[in-house]
Amino acid sequence: MNDCLVSVIIPTYNRVVMLQRALDSVTKQDYTNLEIIVVDDGSNDNTEQVVKRDNDKRIKYYRKKNSGPADSRNYGLKKAKGKYICFLDDDDTIKPDKINKQVKFLKLNSRCVFCYTNAYFYLHNKQFLYINHVPENTYLSLLLKKNYLICPSVMVRKQALVGIKLFQKKYEPVEDFELWLRLAKKYPFGYLNHPSYSYNVHGANLTKNIHKVIYNNSRIRYSHLITYSQPIQKRLQCDFKFLTYYYHAIQNYYEGNSSSSRKTFLKLIKERPLFIKSYIFYLQSFFPKNIILNIFYKLYLILQKERVSIV
Repeated sequence: MNDCLVSVIIPTYNRVVMLQRALDSVTKQDYTNLEIIVVDDGSNDNTEQVVKRDNDKRIKYYRKKNSGPADSRNYGLKKAKGKYICFLDDDDTIKPDKINKQVKFLKLNSRCVFCYTNAYFYLHNKQFLYINHVPENTYLSLLLKKNYLICPSVMVRKQALVGIKLFQKKYEPVEDFELWLRLAKKYPFGYLNHPSYSYNVHGANLTKNIHKVIYNNSRIRYSHLITYSQPIQKRLQCDFKFLTYYYHAIQNYYEGNSSSSRKTFLKLIKERPLFIKSYIFYLQSFFPKNIILNIFYKLYLILQKERVSIV
């Protein structure tokens, strides 16, 4: 079962303690035919010394000028020799059976270009599942539902990445979602209902820049929705139309077109009066940039802190 080489790419920047935990979770995988590619994005701590102290010969260390996670993942891909590719953030860990299960899945499902798993989120010392039901694994579902594709939960065939644009820096910090969408538009993909990845939410997470997340998520989805050409089931047609307008309005807001976005959000409120997010953005359009959004985001974090663990 260990006949196929798997490349695990770990971009890192000034997180040597967390990186050691991430590395340990990879070196202890049940699946052993690995190359572990650490891409040091210009750290100024002792990352290089700590990584090179590890005697595991599967670990390969590369250092580059600081340029962010998209460039670091792309750099790692250029070095990767594996048939399958995984990614891991330097502040997170994977379960010992993750790679083994995903290799088996892709071998059994030869039409699938990538597969992803469930994950545990850790927030304020509480643990909860990221995906609470089995999602529909279609391109359209990815456009209409929340983003289930957390980058380190994905395993992708390297062959599928040959000759295409890889991670695009302009979409950080959701550049991975943009890449998976492009693949999902062309190829089948699959899901393993197994929480094999642990995501640690903390102040240093790149996704703390919530406005970049919202803006880039919206423009990515909108660009795919307006070019979507496949048949749409009748039960999804209303959602499709509503969300196309919704994501376009958010994009307009962040690009400074408050008046235009306000008109759209008002129409969306009339169409779906129970959709709270439209009210929040409509209200925000009357105030200096992001004040209302920041208030609601802080409230959301407080509610998450009080959330009871389901595990």
